[in-house]
Amino acid sequence: MAKVIGVKNATTVKKHLGYLQDAYLLDVIPKYDVSVKKQLHNAKKVYGIDVGLIRQLIFQHSENQGRLLENLVFLELKRQAKAVYYHHNKSECDFVIKEKNNITQAIQVCWSLHEDQTKQRELNGLLDAMTAYQLNKALILTEDESDCITMEDKVITVMPMWLWLLRGYHETLH
Repeated sequence: MAKVIGVKNATTVKKHLGYLQDAYLLDVIPKYDVSVKKQLHNAKKVYGIDVGLIRQLIFQHSENQGRLLENLVFLELKRQAKAVYYHHNKSECDFVIKEKNNITQAIQVCWSLHEDQTKQRELNGLLDAMTAYQLNKALILTEDESDCITMEDKVITVMPMWLWLLRGYHETLH
């Protein structure tokens, strides 16, 4: 992040990022590692707390819609009080959810899987996480696509985000 904003001192960036977290403008998730010490030193992913502010300041172009969708998923996972991390080994998986001492879910988020390159990137990230945490089911959330993909004895459900949100809301009522 220091390189992106042109600041040479990473400590200054960490300090200011902490201020933004304290003001509830941003939140971060760590890369999952069994070692807490490594989690503290690994790069973190940053998400905005106020979607309206994010849209106004950052996501004004259509190519950023997938990132906005990812941010909305982050906010919902936090609202559900999930222990949220991201996975990055060979490929990146947007979210992995830890329950007790195990990773129990892997979730990718993208606007659309229509482009082959995007679909392959999202599948690679999920398969990498699924293999690492011995998961046989995972989820890709999109703007409006539905599918069920079976690869290497693993089942990947593609679901529109609105449906995922409604299912989560419905589950909290019962």
